[in-house]
Amino acid sequence: MTEKTSHSGHKRIRRLILYVLPVCIAFYLALPLWLMAGEPPEYLRANENAQAHAANPTDWVLPGLKTITGPGDGNTWRLSDNKVMVRAFTDPQYYNLTTKKFQDLYPGALWVTTGNALPDWYRNPGNGVNAENIALKTARLLGLPASSLAQYNAVVELWIDPDKVFRPTRDPNRAAQPTALPTQDFAAKPAYMTDYDYDKFKTWYIANIASSYSDPDPNKQYPWTQLGYTYNWGGDQDTLASIAGLSEFVILGTRAGVTSPLETFAVYSIQSYIYKTGTDGDGVGNFNVTGHCDTIWTGTKFQPGGNTVIIGQNGVVAGGEGIYISSAGYTVTNNGSIIGPTGQKYYGDGPAGTSIYFYDGGTIVNNASGTMSNDGIAIGNRAGAANGVAVTNYGYLSGSQYAVKTGAADDSLTVEGGGTVRGSVDLGTGADNILFKSGSTYRTVIDRQNNIASSLNASNITIQGGAAITPELSGTGLILSGTTYRVAQGTAVTGTFGTIIDNYPLFDFSLSSTGADISIGVNRVSYASVAGSSDPKLAAFAGTLDRGVATASGDMAFLMSEIDRQNSSSGVADAVRQLSPVVFAAVPGAAFATDGMRLKQLLARKGMGPDAEAQASLRPVRYAAASPVNDGAPIYPIYRSPGQGLWEGFALAAGYQGSQDTVDNIPGYRYDAWSFTAGLEKRFSGTSAAGFSMGSSRTSISSRDTAGSKAQIDAIGPAFFAGALFDRFRINIVSAYSYNQYHSDRAIAFGNVGRTARSDHNGNQFSGMVDAGYWFKPAERTILEPVAGFYLSYIDEDGFSETGAGAANLTVDARTNWAFRSHLGSQLRQDLRYGDIRMNIELAALWLHDFSRGSDVTASLSSLRESASIRGIDSDRDAAELRARVSLHKGSGFIVSVEYAFMVSPDSRENSLQLGFKWLF
Repeated sequence: MTEKTSHSGHKRIRRLILYVLPVCIAFYLALPLWLMAGEPPEYLRANENAQAHAANPTDWVLPGLKTITGPGDGNTWRLSDNKVMVRAFTDPQYYNLTTKKFQDLYPGALWVTTGNALPDWYRNPGNGVNAENIALKTARLLGLPASSLAQYNAVVELWIDPDKVFRPTRDPNRAAQPTALPTQDFAAKPAYMTDYDYDKFKTWYIANIASSYSDPDPNKQYPWTQLGYTYNWGGDQDTLASIAGLSEFVILGTRAGVTSPLETFAVYSIQSYIYKTGTDGDGVGNFNVTGHCDTIWTGTKFQPGGNTVIIGQNGVVAGGEGIYISSAGYTVTNNGSIIGPTGQKYYGDGPAGTSIYFYDGGTIVNNASGTMSNDGIAIGNRAGAANGVAVTNYGYLSGSQYAVKTGAADDSLTVEGGGTVRGSVDLGTGADNILFKSGSTYRTVIDRQNNIASSLNASNITIQGGAAITPELSGTGLILSGTTYRVAQGTAVTGTFGTIIDNYPLFDFSLSSTGADISIGVNRVSYASVAGSSDPKLAAFAGTLDRGVATASGDMAFLMSEIDRQNSSSGVADAVRQLSPVVFAAVPGAAFATDGMRLKQLLARKGMGPDAEAQASLRPVRYAAASPVNDGAPIYPIYRSPGQGLWEGFALAAGYQGSQDTVDNIPGYRYDAWSFTAGLEKRFSGTSAAGFSMGSSRTSISSRDTAGSKAQIDAIGPAFFAGALFDRFRINIVSAYSYNQYHSDRAIAFGNVGRTARSDHNGNQFSGMVDAGYWFKPAERTILEPVAGFYLSYIDEDGFSETGAGAANLTVDARTNWAFRSHLGSQLRQDLRYGDIRMNIELAALWLHDFSRGSDVTASLSSLRESASIRGIDSDRDAAELRARVSLHKGSGFIVSVEYAFMVSPDSRENSLQLGFKWLF
């Protein structure tokens, strides 16, 4: 428990004058005060309830409150001087066993519990106490505001003269149950109290009513019961059982006019208190941490006894000050995790950033399951300590500055087989020893920015032959071939590491040693050989990086250093690939696919024409008509009036989706497209027709590269088409032009690199499609037609330069690409009639063959200026396409159709859905 002090509230009008316009003063004064509350609603409700209970206490009296009568009363007594032990949840900076062991209590009051009430409550499973919630649950139990946790973070055990302990009720007698309720007069003075103390108690009591209940800010009020027990605001607060906390007592201090000598017996950080071993009140600072714990203080500054701290396999010390050992003779055994960063130790006794800080030496055993990491120093000893630190490591021991750093005492580090030490070790100026046994590992951290490596420093260093060293790259900066780093130095350095564990394919490491040091040398391996071993297509582009290493600086050096830190050949290849222009190789393929769809639409729209029923009185004749497939679909003849000079208008809309798998490490891509085409056709005879259209499309490309690059193609342009029928042989042709606008977002993400290179450029596309067929009529209103044809397209793209990615920007050369694809297959058409409604159903199956190959891209990184080419995916040679189409019209002037097509090849898939309209005039 702790001091509940009186707080004079600031008058709201003063704040409002400073911050609010005068015209708003009346409005803000009318606001409920709780709107400014920082405490949770449960605490504010507790304040209201406590005051109501004090005013009408009959139903809120708790029987069986603890008493303090003498040894044997259930409390802890020191018989030598007849002192009783009390516990307070408070600010620990005012209590320790060195500078603050003996003192007269200064605050107006210190609120305490007696016996083992507090540790018993913690141990009760029904209360659900753990390290994460113990502080808040303690504040709730003792009727303290949540804001008190900013200072209160310890349980302090004190010895006190029992005659200085009072019950905070109208009857201060600690030796009996209260005889006066809050609504009654004070009870008679207990026999053990002096008249002076009794008078001061009554004065304090009346003042505490005002400070607890009457502060204008409800957040600064306290739920004081005046009934001898703490108000527990952690429950529903509807019954006596739900609010009854612990029996409470008060010790008055100098500010209340009372002299109360205290003796600090033990101080425990609040989370560590539940891991204390031994018996309650024994003052022993031994701990067995089996869960989370933020701070452990131990040693003779905090407890009179103890010598052991154990972190279990499920134990984690993190999120606080770490472990502070304030005296010699302690052994810390870590089987779990001790994780930084850690804060300053006990108000400046020890530095921040040291996970375990020994004030005067000690022993630590970091077992095989033990991990110490993420702090500046894992293990530290005070520079002026008389006693050294002995460290035995079977597990993982790491510090960003030092794994171990000590002072002038005699220290030692022994790394057993299976143990790893990462970072520097500096054992100071004593007669120190470092021993790496066979099977152990030293991870030296190479700081590339400052061009130094972490090292071992001690008067005597012994490395057994079976020990290994593994370099770790840190920071940014290029390491050139021939660089060496000292990794061990001392008066006597015996042996060397028998194995180098190399996790970096771009470097070869070697060791050299003298009798006083060990150094590690570095030689570079070329980007071309490493990236090329994973993906040969990258070798040429990677070679431009190799030739730029010697002169690279600034952002280019940073990019290279991030490639250098990749720990696999595939990682190096992926980083080089992201810097390369390979993602642009997907653009022509997607452009050809969308353009082929647009031309297919033009052929498909003629299949929607009415047949001879449109003019029942005329003898039907055949004329050329088109129907869709990918890359130029076969053409079905339909029946049409022999009238010449007829015009057809049409509008076509389509959606398209395609997917290309990654092949041979070249990223695949997914593309989505839509297109819209509108045009006119003129019939010149019953067997020939020609027309013109304008169309536009948008293709969105999502690369399957690691970083998720994207691109977009907007195309617009005209097309011209014609068809003719020679008896049963039909031929249709279409030619088109598109003006293409390209936008690309090339994403780059590897190591600590995260950026996007953006670009815009233009291009021109010229395309044509030919489709021919010969039709048979196996049954009335049924047509079967073998078909053949091809699609030919040429794209000319401008060169361009990227922006937004620093040294990773590319300058891409202008390029041209061709596509030539044939199709061969057959299609079946069936005409159905329902009164004046006519439905045409078409089914097609085609074999597609691609004569073109992958697209090459030539580019240079803007800071290197040396170009190299890289090849994209070679498209599958053969594919199959299935198509289904339904057209419907009523009468002779308007037709609507819907088509779905699916294409599949070993590494790609395409889907399209088309909606068309046609009308005659």
